[in-house]
Amino acid sequence: MAAPQGTQADPATALQADHQRLTSIVSRLMDFVEASDDSLIREEWDQLESALLRHLDAEEMLLLPMFESEHAADVAAIRAEQTRLRTLLGEGGIALELHTLRAEDVGVLRSMLSAHAAHMDQTVASLREPARSEVDRARGILLTRWFRPGAPHQDVVSTALCALVAACEDGELGYARAAADVHDEGYRLIFSRNASERAAFAKELRQALSELGARLPPEGSVLGSLHRRWLDVKSELTRGRPRAILRECERGEEAALSTYRSALHVDLPPATREVVQEQYEVVKKAHEEVCSLLRMEQLP
Repeated sequence: MAAPQGTQADPATALQADHQRLTSIVSRLMDFVEASDDSLIREEWDQLESALLRHLDAEEMLLLPMFESEHAADVAAIRAEQTRLRTLLGEGGIALELHTLRAEDVGVLRSMLSAHAAHMDQTVASLREPARSEVDRARGILLTRWFRPGAPHQDVVSTALCALVAACEDGELGYARAAADVHDEGYRLIFSRNASERAAFAKELRQALSELGARLPPEGSVLGSLHRRWLDVKSELTRGRPRAILRECERGEEAALSTYRSALHVDLPPATREVVQEQYEVVKKAHEEVCSLLRMEQLP
């Protein structure tokens, strides 16, 4: 896939620009909290919550997979920072509802965001060099579309839906391989059911894209490999072992849930949002089921 003309496919630039936007939002929030302007505090908080969660999901979905194999320690540290930011955001939201949000609380969030932004910018700086693979180029293009200021709304929607199609088609493939590998008939039925559901979801999403007049991603394209955290790499190690297969399915489901959460931060058309929300609930239940089965397998 060729990158668009100009610098719009530069993920490092896109990431830095989004960090600057987030910093501006949290700085305005601090001003409003210090001024005790409740109406503006609420408005700015809502904007920060939506933008920051969407940003963190995009990091997880599009950036961290580029570094996982070569920089595992860095990625682990970044994920810890993401968890801390989500916790601070949750605690701040509760404080806002209770009318106890203080400037000090916002200051802690701002400091954490600043440290995380610096860490991410440093980690991603290497991507200013030519992309290392077709998959990385695809990730870069998606990222810059995701963060591009003033992007046409339909472009943002179609980007989110294309990412969901990729996640569902990967889920279909992953569960089909799990069903083929596992020896237990009960697990085989569960994995086969989930594979069929993901195939149906991908078909629904492709229909939604078609109705928007968007270009459909080719099946099996490079974009379809963005979320492949299933059984490809470890197939020889997991063959026939329920616990190992379930662990890989759990990882795949976590990636899928992150993609759905990112899509739900987009201002989707009402009918499309309903489809995505319904699919998200099914994927969430499938993840819970896989986690429950994994816990059972780990019992003595």
